[in-house]
Amino acid sequence: MLNKDWLIKSRLAMRQLPITEFFMLDNALDTVALQRDRVIAAIYLAQSAREYQMEQLRSDSSLFGRLHERAQNLHWKMFTELNFYFIAWGSIYRLLWHGDNLKNGKRCPSIVDILKDDKFNVVIGSYKEIVHEYYKRRNDIEHVLARIHEGVQDLGNLQFSGNKRTFTYDKRPIDISDSAFGLVEQLAESIEQWITTLEPKLNVIQVLADEQKK
Repeated sequence: MLNKDWLIKSRLAMRQLPITEFFMLDNALDTVALQRDRVIAAIYLAQSAREYQMEQLRSDSSLFGRLHERAQNLHWKMFTELNFYFIAWGSIYRLLWHGDNLKNGKRCPSIVDILKDDKFNVVIGSYKEIVHEYYKRRNDIEHVLARIHEGVQDLGNLQFSGNKRTFTYDKRPIDISDSAFGLVEQLAESIEQWITTLEPKLNVIQVLADEQKK
């Protein structure tokens, strides 16, 4: 999703640029975008099944068992797609802000930790709260299979209000409207714009490199 040429050139302009972390971030952004499309499809199927169930039951209540099972299966599909969607966002949160804990007790720094760049912090700062919320959702439903085997049957609740869609799990709602699904492109574009601000440095280094070849 990010411009690979800029990433490679930026390594020349800023010797401390965590190029490996940026490539991992790029992969995580792509994963979120792909998983987002799967979530949208799953939401549509789950909602369609629920509406179809209500319509059919008005004329024949004996169909409840079969229709309810189908609706439940599609709701489970939506829930699992959302689970992996939040996992992908969790990877982005760890790469940008959280870092990670290593087995030897040391901490793997985040991109923000490594860059120590005020402009970069401002660029991505407005996204931190919502991405952190997705990260917390990932933690909420991470062990859902174990909980189901323990007898917990909460697979969340999907609610609609106009153009807004809300998914509530463990009594904690989160917006999954179409407008919220555009966040990944907005974040990628903001990071891309920050990378392009390095252009003056890139031009100087390219001139020096060309001079050395002569």
